[in-house]
Amino acid sequence: MGLDPGAGSDKMFNETPTSIVETLKKANSILPHVVLASTVLALLYPPSFTWFTSRYFVPALGFLMFAVGINSNEKDFLEAFKRPKAILLGYLGQYLIKPLLGFIFGLAAVSLFQLPTPIGAGIMLVSCVSGAQLSNYATFLTDPALAPLSIVMTSLSTATAVLVTPMLSLLLIGKKLPVDVRGMVSSILQVVIAPIAAGLLLNKLFPKLSNAIRPFLPVLSVLDTACCVGAPLALNINSVMSPFGATILLLVTMFHLSAFFSGYFLTGSVFRNAPDAKALQRTLSYETGMQSSLLALALATKFFQDPLVGIPPAISTVVMSLMGFTLVMIWSNGSVVSSPSSSQVSQHSSEPQNRLFDSLSAFLSGYFLTGSVFRNAPDSKALQRTLSYETGMQSSLLALALATKFFQDPLVGIPPAISTVVMSLMGFTLVMIWSNGKEQSI
Repeated sequence: MGLDPGAGSDKMFNETPTSIVETLKKANSILPHVVLASTVLALLYPPSFTWFTSRYFVPALGFLMFAVGINSNEKDFLEAFKRPKAILLGYLGQYLIKPLLGFIFGLAAVSLFQLPTPIGAGIMLVSCVSGAQLSNYATFLTDPALAPLSIVMTSLSTATAVLVTPMLSLLLIGKKLPVDVRGMVSSILQVVIAPIAAGLLLNKLFPKLSNAIRPFLPVLSVLDTACCVGAPLALNINSVMSPFGATILLLVTMFHLSAFFSGYFLTGSVFRNAPDAKALQRTLSYETGMQSSLLALALATKFFQDPLVGIPPAISTVVMSLMGFTLVMIWSNGSVVSSPSSSQVSQHSSEPQNRLFDSLSAFLSGYFLTGSVFRNAPDSKALQRTLSYETGMQSSLLALALATKFFQDPLVGIPPAISTVVMSLMGFTLVMIWSNGKEQSI
């Protein structure tokens, strides 16, 4: 089982140009950029994803688990059960560390940021639910050998959520939530067990067919993941854009960031002598940082009268996915590219999609940070747009001049050159969107 989902399938495509097959296999490399693009698209034009309603979430997540299953075998899962210490640590991360962080940030929302009490309850509710299936796919992309271990940990936290989630919600929020046991079991079967079993059986009984399918899975998985990220944001856009949206975004981001870091460093201290310590750290970081925010949103909608409780879970769905797949991009670069030369690093860092990613991040950071600071200002939206331009648009020509004058390697000048074009295009695209067509001369 390797990182390349299409390994060993070229023979099935002897009539297909090799370049096409290789392109299909490498589709996962653009996943973080597609996730960010789908987020921006959902923010700017929600109807692009509102068709992807909640009824599609189960088959969409199931397809991602099928992609993991077809690239695995039963021995991988048997090996996962031989690591009870790692499974226990993942469980403690889900139901001890994460609820503690949720309580801290939920309390901070009410006491420090003066947000309504239901907002704090919503943050705590997010911390009470089980792990997210997307964490399994993230682990598969970064450390495929540990994907079965991730699946076992998530399945265990999901199966026991019928008991643990109501107890945690009673302890943290003071409200006991009845959880649908039959629905939870059905969800595990549909989203995890059945798709993975189908992939394993197809791989074992029909190897030629599975080899023929594999090259197409990365590009389909990328599109699938983009919908799983963009749809919750588009469907809950009113919650995200609520008067408290920017502050909640900040708190939820800090909550998830703390969870990712806690899982990573706690695992490092426990398994520092393990031969695959770094891979375990990444896996348990995903497990601790990514949880089933959709379940939290469903519980908030069903069992709480105040709609404000559902805002943190709605925002968490997007934040958790974006942060998780950003880590996929960072960590997979470190594990896939072994000992790159300086010229390779320069070449990689100059790719246009990376400049697009950097620019989008800068524009969004300026916009939402300003919203959290000036949320009560009468011209807060205008300030957000202004500081978004300031953060996202810089003097790339000056950077290009400095690169040309003070660096001998001409590759240093490539990112500033690309940045000049990308930054200008994105800036004036935002002008057209935010001016609502008033700036016809642009």
